[in-house]
Amino acid sequence: MTDLTTQKQQLQGSNNAQEKLYTMFEDTMEDLGQTKDKLEAAENELETTKSKLDKAERDADFWYRGWKNISNRCQAADSTLKAHEHQIYQLEAELALEKERAEKNENAQEMLERLKNQWSFFSHILGNEDSGR
Repeated sequence: MTDLTTQKQQLQGSNNAQEKLYTMFEDTMEDLGQTKDKLEAAENELETTKSKLDKAERDADFWYRGWKNISNRCQAADSTLKAHEHQIYQLEAELALEKERAEKNENAQEMLERLKNQWSFFSHILGNEDSGR
């Protein structure tokens, strides 16, 4: 009978150990399920973040290309402006020369007019002397 009692106790101990192992297995499976759910949620969040990052990258590329285009246009406009400034400088120099020539021409015209008047005056005086003789 002791043998039977001992075997019964051993069987109960074995059953208790099996129940504990089964409970630990169930707890582990539940933990794995929760971990799987958390991993899926993290993967979804990662996918959402990746989508946002891709959109931000496309937006940044769009704005960079726009900025680069504007920058190129500004450089072209700057080059054109410098060319126009150079042309203006040349035209101003030519205008100054033309003004100087016009002034010299005007002075020469005035001198010619005075000479004509003087010539006319002397011619008149000389003509009057000739007629007075």
